[in-house]
Amino acid sequence: MPSSPVREVKKPPSRDIVMTIADYLECDLTEGNRLLMTAHHDPIQPYRSGEALATFVQVARKVMQFVPLPVYTINRDWDVLDVNECLLAVASIARAEYEAIPAEMRNVIQMMFDPRSPVYHLLYLDHERWRCFAQRNIYGFKVQNAYCERESWYIEQVARWWE
Repeated sequence: MPSSPVREVKKPPSRDIVMTIADYLECDLTEGNRLLMTAHHDPIQPYRSGEALATFVQVARKVMQFVPLPVYTINRDWDVLDVNECLLAVASIARAEYEAIPAEMRNVIQMMFDPRSPVYHLLYLDHERWRCFAQRNIYGFKVQNAYCERESWYIEQVARWWE
């Protein structure tokens, strides 16, 4: 039985349509990227990790030194990787105190909801402002990771916040 030739798709669907299909099929990032590439679209780039992330953090640290505003660097999980001196001054936290914060407590979402966090008292000055800040950050996390909701790291991160 002769195999039928593979035909090139003459009019591939738009990226939005492919992502809608991927969402409907509950594809993870790898499966969604396979659909995107099949339709001749660029894949969603995976997040930096390992040496690439370490290099990025080093560069970000150098840039943050010159920014006269409170700045922090986060990863895909919204773990705080570094903060600048201006942010430490606003929070009235010494560099040594910041570095003593356990890694599992250095998460933007975690810090907003955990009264044990050293910056919780700074964030929760007024309930209405805190609520807006919390909503904005949760929404930001969800939007930034919209195509990762079925990835194991995402599921684990959200579960960690519910503990």
